[in-house]
Amino acid sequence: MGFYIENGVLTKYTQEPGVTEIVISDGVTEIGDDAFRNCTSLKNLTIPKSVTSIGNYAFYDCTSLSRIDVDENNTVFSSVDGVLYNKDKTELILCPRGAKNIAIPNSVKTIYVNAFQCCKLLVSISLSDSVASIGNCAFWNCTSLPSITLPNSVTTIKFRTFAYCTSLMNITLPSSATEIGFDAFLSCTSLETVTIPNNVISIGVSAFYRCTSLTSITIPYGVTEIEGCTFYDCISLKNITIPKSVTSIGDYAFYGCTSLTSITIPKSVTEIGHRAFGKCKLQYVYASIDSPIMSTFNSGSSLAIEMDKEKHRFYALSFKAHTNNYEDFIKTKLWNAYDMELLNNGPKYKYRLPARLFGGLDRLLNPVDLTDENKEMYIELLKKNVKKMIAIAEEINCPFAVKALFELGLIDESNAKAVKKLLLASALPEISSLAELLGNEDEKPKTKKAVTDL
Repeated sequence: MGFYIENGVLTKYTQEPGVTEIVISDGVTEIGDDAFRNCTSLKNLTIPKSVTSIGNYAFYDCTSLSRIDVDENNTVFSSVDGVLYNKDKTELILCPRGAKNIAIPNSVKTIYVNAFQCCKLLVSISLSDSVASIGNCAFWNCTSLPSITLPNSVTTIKFRTFAYCTSLMNITLPSSATEIGFDAFLSCTSLETVTIPNNVISIGVSAFYRCTSLTSITIPYGVTEIEGCTFYDCISLKNITIPKSVTSIGDYAFYGCTSLTSITIPKSVTEIGHRAFGKCKLQYVYASIDSPIMSTFNSGSSLAIEMDKEKHRFYALSFKAHTNNYEDFIKTKLWNAYDMELLNNGPKYKYRLPARLFGGLDRLLNPVDLTDENKEMYIELLKKNVKKMIAIAEEINCPFAVKALFELGLIDESNAKAVKKLLLASALPEISSLAELLGNEDEKPKTKKAVTDL
C-alpha cells in the first residue's frame, strides 16, 4: 500500500485506485501533518493501539471519510460512531467529513479547532450541557447544517466558528455567552434572526459579514463598539437596535445594508468610522441634536432628528425646522436624503435636492468653516430653487425657512413677483403674512430688518 513510514511516523499516504478502507499497521506511533491530505476516496480508517499522536490537518480534504475507528486498547484516542475523541471522551477531536447526524457524549467538554470543518453532509448535531469550549472554525463550512443550539456552558463564539454555514437559519446562543468573535458567522447566508444574549459585551470584526438573510438584530446593552464590517453586506437587514452603551461604530460596519431604511444613533456614540453606512439606502437617521457625532454629518446636518419630549416637536439640528405632526414630518422625507456613504465629503457630492436645499440654508445661517466658494454655491442653488423652498416650507409647516430666505437676501427683484404670488396663496398665516415684505409690485422688497421684526 502507499504508506510512507519513518521511525514509527506515518508521514504520507498515497491514495491508491479503488482503496476506500485503510487499517494503519500496529507499530505506527504518530500520524504526521497532512498525512492523508486529499485522499478523496478514503471512507473508513482504523487507528491502531500504538498511535499516540496525530498531526495537524492529517485528514484534510478527505471528503468521503465517514468513519474513524480506534483500537479499544489505545491509551490516547478513542472513537464513538466513527468520530474521533481523546481516551476519556472529554475532547472531540475530529468528525469525518461524511458524517450526517451526530450526538455528542455527555462527557465531552471541548470541541477541537476545525473539528467539524467542511462536514458538508452534516444535518443535525446534539451538544450536551457539558460542552464549555468550541474551537476556532469548529463548524466552518458545514453547508447543510440548518440549526444548532449551544448549551449554557459556552461563553465564547470564537473565530469563524460557524463561518460559511450557508444553510444555518436559526441558532440559539446561550445566556452564558459574553463574546462573539471575529468572523463568527461570516457568510451564513441563510441566517434570518439571531438573539444575542444580554451578557454579550463584545462582537468581533465581521461577525455577521454577508449574512444576507438576516432581517433584524438587537445589540445588547454592554457592547461598547460595533466593530468594522460587523454587518457588511447584510442586504436584508431592516431593523437594528443600538444600545446607549455603544460609543463607536467602526469602518464599513453597515456597508451595503441596502434594506436598512432607518437607524437610531444614541448620544453615547462619539465616533463613526469610514463608510460605516456606505451604499445603504437610509431614509431616516435619528440622533440627538447635541450628539457628539453631528460633526460627522457635515453639511448633511438635516439628517439628524430627535423628538423634543417637552415641546413634542421634531427638530433637525441647528436649523430647527419643526412640525407638531410627526407623520407629516416623516412623509416629507426631507431629512433623510444625504448619501450616508459620503458622510465626511461635504456639499460637492450628490444627494436629494430637498435635503440639499435645507442643508444649504442651514450652512448659510450657521457659516462655521464655510468657504467663499461653497457659500457662492449654496446661494446660487437656493436662488434657483426659492419657489421650491417655499412650497416645501409650507408642506412641513416651517415659516422660519421662508423668513430665512428673506434674511439672506435670496428674495429680490428677480423673483419677488412669483414669490409674492406663492406667499399669498399659502394656507399658513405665518407664511402668507410674509407677502407684506414685498409691498406693492412696483416696490422693492423690504430690508432684512423688516424680516426680523415679524
